[in-house]
Amino acid sequence: MKRWPVFPRSLRQLVMMAFLLILLPLLILAWQAWQSLNALSAQAALTNRTTLIDARRSEAMTNAALEMERSYRQYCVLDDRTLEKVYQNQRKRYSEMLDAHAGVLPDDKLYQALRQDLNDLAQLQCKNSGPDAAAAARLESLCQCQC
Repeated sequence: MKRWPVFPRSLRQLVMMAFLLILLPLLILAWQAWQSLNALSAQAALTNRTTLIDARRSEAMTNAALEMERSYRQYCVLDDRTLEKVYQNQRKRYSEMLDAHAGVLPDDKLYQALRQDLNDLAQLQCKNSGPDAAAAARLESLCQCQC
């Protein structure tokens, strides 16, 4: 069995050894770059997924707020207890979505304001077959929220 000497004996061996010594670090760097790219790709995919989930939740919250406003107005016109229950269920659903969305909101003050509006809307206050002025303003702020 032939052993490769530490020092090359021919020009061909010298070129092969130089080629391997140069190629090995390049292969290691390429492998590290590939690993980093995979990690960044996974992170980007996760960010995209969470962004999509947050955007859908925000849209659902806007729709829930509009449904709440509609039910509130219907209750004020018809004074039907069934509509009050529908409104309270929608309010509860909005509250759950708000709690889930709290970590994404840009400012804690926005969360506190929305939570306060939601708490203030717990009791239906009607005036002249419609929500009173304060309730109408709170309903409007829930519908206009850019969460």
